Amino acid sequence: LAHLLRLNDEWRDARIAVDPHGRAVYLFGGEQDGVWRNDLWRYDLSTQSWALLDEGSSVEAPHEAPAGALLISPVDGTLHVVAGGASQNPNEQRALYSYRLGRWWVNP
Repeated sequence: LAHLLRLNDEWRDARIAVDPHGRAVYLFGGEQDGVWRNDLWRYDLSTQSWALLDEGSSVEAPHEAPAGALLISPVDGTLHVVAGGASQNPNEQRALYSYRLGRWWVNP
């Protein structure tokens, strides 16, 4: 998959979700050159090109840390990031973030 999507070998631990209806692959975060990222990308399978959807700078965006999962709703295409849970620290914050139409929000 990494070769198909032309991912850099230096980009590790990103979360990926496939939208079969929208013919797209979404990529969230990961680690690159020792820095955790929280940006969101869309790979268009028709044009075979990447587009940056969100650079992760908004207050509502998930923090730069290992994410547990990236999921896509088959109902409306909303993306969900399960943040936290990647460490053994029981005090680590865990949250469910959602993204749709250019906006992030945290689910209660």
